[in-house]
Parts: sequence; C-alpha cells; structure tokens
Amino acid sequence: MRLIWLILYFLFLLICNNVLVIALATGVISIIYFIKQYFKFKSFDYIHIWLLAFLYVMVGETLIKYDVIQKTVNGVEAVKLIYISNCLIFIGYYFFNSVKIPIKEKLYIGISKKTIIAVVILAILYFSFNINEAYHSFIFGRHTLLKGNVEVTILSAIGKAFSFIYPAILAYYFRYVKKGKVSIFLLILLCSLVLVVQVLYGTRYNILFSLLGFFMIYYYKNLPLKTIILGLVVVGSVSLYIVKQRPVGKERLKERASIKYDFYKKLGSIGSNENVIKYTAQLLTYYDSKNYEYGKASGFILYWWIPRSIWEGKPKQISYYLLREFSDDRGYYKSRSISFGFTGELYADFGKFSYLIWPFMGAIFSVLDKKRKYHFENKSLKMIIYAMLYPVFFFSVRSWITAMIAFTFILFLFSIFYTYQTHRFMFKKDEGE
Repeated sequence: MRLIWLILYFLFLLICNNVLVIALATGVISIIYFIKQYFKFKSFDYIHIWLLAFLYVMVGETLIKYDVIQKTVNGVEAVKLIYISNCLIFIGYYFFNSVKIPIKEKLYIGISKKTIIAVVILAILYFSFNINEAYHSFIFGRHTLLKGNVEVTILSAIGKAFSFIYPAILAYYFRYVKKGKVSIFLLILLCSLVLVVQVLYGTRYNILFSLLGFFMIYYYKNLPLKTIILGLVVVGSVSLYIVKQRPVGKERLKERASIKYDFYKKLGSIGSNENVIKYTAQLLTYYDSKNYEYGKASGFILYWWIPRSIWEGKPKQISYYLLREFSDDRGYYKSRSISFGFTGELYADFGKFSYLIWPFMGAIFSVLDKKRKYHFENKSLKMIIYAMLYPVFFFSVRSWITAMIAFTFILFLFSIFYTYQTHRFMFKKDEGE
C-alpha cells in the first residue's frame, strides 16, 4: 500500500510546478507518516531520520523562500529534482524492504570496565586539548578560526570523530551493561566532556552527531514523546543562544527580523535555511552549458584522503570550486564551501540520469536497517556503530560526501575500539553463533 501512495506522490511531483504546494503537501504527508511510526513502534528507522532531515533542510528552505524560488531561474526545477529524488529513495526502500536478507554475524555483547575507563580518559584528553580553542570560537566566532587558516589535520578529524561516538559508547555501557544501576547524572557529567566543547564551538551538526547516536541507543524502543520534545527544545535553545552571542549571528538575526514573514515563511523558519535549493538551481544552470563530470564529482569520496602535496592535480570538491564560479567575490576564506544537498554531486556527474540511482540508494537504506535491527534487538556491541549511522543519514541530506568522510573516521575509531574489547578484528567474516 505504501508503494501505491509513493507512486501517486511521485506523479504529483511530476505535474506540479508550484513549489509552495509541493512543500506543503510533502510536509503534511511526512508529519502523518512520522506520527503513525512513533505511536506504533516508539522508535525510528534510518529512513525516518532521513525524512526528518529532509523536512528540516529542504522543506524548511522551500517554505521560507517559496516566492523567490518560484521566480528564480531553474528554481522550480531544483525543487523537483530534490523532491523527486527523495521520493525515489523511498520507493526503493519499501520495494526492497519486503525482501528477506539472512543475517549471520557473531554477536559480542558488553563493554568491560577497563575499556570504559580508557574511553573516559580519552574524553578528558579531548576536553583538555580543545577547550581553549572552543572558548575562543564562542567569544569571537567560529569564522575567526577559519579565517586564521586552521588546517583540518588527520589528528583533529580523528578527535572530532571521537567526540561523535563517545556519547554512544557511554549510552551502551550505562543502558545495557550497567542496566541503569549508575546515576543518570554521572552519565550526563561524562558526556559533557565532549558536549561542552561542541556547544562552545557552536556547530549544530557536530552536536547532532553526538546526541543522535546517544539517544538512539539509550532510548531504543523506549523513546518518550516528552523526551523528543525536550530534546528539540534544548537543541533549539542552545543553537539560538550560540547564534546570539556572535557578531555574524547577530547580523543574521537582524536581517531575518527585517523580513516580513507570512504564515508559510514563519512555518519554514523552524527549519534550516542554508541556500541548498538556491545553489542547486545555480548548479542546474551551470551544467546547462557545461559537460557533466561523469563520476568525478561523486568520486571525490574515494580520493579525498590523498594529500595535494602528492597529487597536485587532484580535483576539487564541487561544493568548493563552484562557489567561486558562481560569485565574482573571490575573498572567501580558505575552507569556505557550499552545499548542493544530496542530489548535487550525482546531478553534476550524470544530469537527469541520476534519477536512476536513487531507488538503489533506498535499497541500501533497507539493507542497513535490517542489519541495524538485528544488532539492536540482540544488544550487540555493533549497536554503537549502527547507531552512528543515524546522524550520518541525517547530515547526508545536506552533504552526503561530508557525512561519509566523517563516518570513515568514526568507523576507523570503532574498529579499534571493537578489536580492543573483543580481541577480534571487526570485519572478519564469520558464520555467526
């Protein structure tokens, strides 16, 4: 039945050219879908987190800028590209969801006290090394660090990945090893070693990476509605507070206050306004007169790690170099880039033929969800790494390459942690128990 509704929605997207109607219809359908899922299962699959991010990023921006998008060159086409691709992901997900996949993986359950002490010591070191820079970011603004040409090193990337996975490790230990016998206040105190630093840095998506993995483990099949509401209020309040403390944030709030919002724009302002649709429209216009990349844009995920000192001609990520193509201003600080959303790279590679890929992405979602449920139901140690895919999929709506690069470091750290705890290589194939 879901597939029938999705096909009808797909046909609606094909014929409708009013971006406001598309956004409102998508929003209403998605909210009904979420409510049914929550009250039936008290938990969420990867596809639901993806949809939540789609509402926050794409639908939010469509509502807040619907009048501008409607008049922008390729604005309607950009909205349709994004929304149709999303629909095809869902079609692929539910088509393959009925296929049974035998899962035979050996289960390791539990974390030793020695291991958790080592993890907490690493968190203390992370706090010690980052607190000064985080405080500087909070007082003067994150942009001052970027303009200072702070290089992203492998070590700093690993440190950031540790801050993402650390709360999830604690959630697993306190919930399924200690089984609630330890004070929740101790858990919060230990988590604050990384969360305080992330709040001071003021990057919402870093906070999301840490909190989402934590919540999906600690509240598995027991996620109270009041906890969801409280979590949204806390994250929203912290984000607003951070913005108000910074000069750039104050300017943005002042600019937003000067705009006259109608009902739909006020509704959209709940979400994120990161110009993903604006840049996607520019991307479509750019490739109307340019050759496609034929794999070079998406292929960045395979060779991002190679230093330019070794490969001088390494292609730049399109989110970096197209920003400079779109604008006459070349005064961007070194690391500045933009986001084309999850459709950008594949469209740059293959144009409208990229539509053919999205159902298979839905199939991958389905397979991973089956594996996640297997480990979550059995309280396996791998529950931690599957929980970390929740924030990865959430962030992938905005930038899937950035999310997958972050996950590469998370997976690297977890494989070390898993091997240390179980004395067994994480990726060794076995026949299960």
